[in-house]
Amino acid sequence: MLPEARDAAHLWDMIEAARRIQKYTERLTLDRYLKDDMVQSAVERRLEILGEAARRVSDPFKRSHPEIPRQKIIAQRNVLAHE
Repeated sequence: MLPEARDAAHLWDMIEAARRIQKYTERLTLDRYLKDDMVQSAVERRLEILGEAARRVSDPFKRSHPEIPRQKIIAQRNVLAHE
């Protein structure tokens, strides 16, 4: 697969993960979210997917899009995956 196609796939994964997080949480208050282990687990999994996809985009893409806070996204993924 060409790097551009891989980048497109990773970006799609990031967007889809963010959309699902929004869908899972859009009608929840913070209190309800904190009491719902299933939603928390689903959100955490989508954040892990988002972070992994952010890590995998190509170096040229990373350089051409410094506005994406990739390091913060990846760091959050690492916290969720390893703690």
